[in-house]
Amino acid sequence: MTMGAIEELTAYLPMELRFALSEGDELVGETDGAALFADVSGFTPMMASLATKLGPTRGAEEVTRLLDELFTTLTTEVHRRHGSLVDFAGDSMLCWFDGAPRNSTHAPSLSPVDRAAATAVAMRRAMAERRSRSTGDGLEYDLDVKIAVASGIANRFVVGDPRIRRMLVLTGRPIDRAASGEQLARAGEIVCSAEVAAMLSSPVPLREQRETAAGERYFIFGDT
Repeated sequence: MTMGAIEELTAYLPMELRFALSEGDELVGETDGAALFADVSGFTPMMASLATKLGPTRGAEEVTRLLDELFTTLTTEVHRRHGSLVDFAGDSMLCWFDGAPRNSTHAPSLSPVDRAAATAVAMRRAMAERRSRSTGDGLEYDLDVKIAVASGIANRFVVGDPRIRRMLVLTGRPIDRAASGEQLARAGEIVCSAEVAAMLSSPVPLREQRETAAGERYFIFGDT
């Protein structure tokens, strides 16, 4: 694949896949890094309100516009810190910060855990600036985000039928831990696993500890 073709497809490819394609690398197997799971809260009530006030067609159009605007803002923070958007699931997104960049040109100075934590803080700040804004029709909405960060070794797989669609899939403990942590978070909170809390190079105020039913510990980032 030529560089021109890769550039045309960049809007549809995770950043780490772009780097791998540009260098002819295989992007499968184990990867050590940090997972970030972000979920937009307040989205369901907003959809119901827009459908009621604008009707199903215009309401759906407005939801699409707001989501595109919102996720563009959040994704920008991920890419700014050399992270990859792995997948969307409704009003949530899974991101990955690789611990082994394949090209020194793209190699970040901070660890994947530090980059994921910094991204989470930036996402929360960006959402705070966008809260209680009006739609194009003057309707008020109130959205927030809850985020979880976990670290460890994940596995990449290429799945799908090449005649239809092929995609990268990440599995493993950090993905599961990030998903479990998000369930413990409340709107506006950032939750990190105990491993992340121990690996952060810069002091981050951790104001509270919570546990899952299985006894897995998580910490809540304080206000920054």
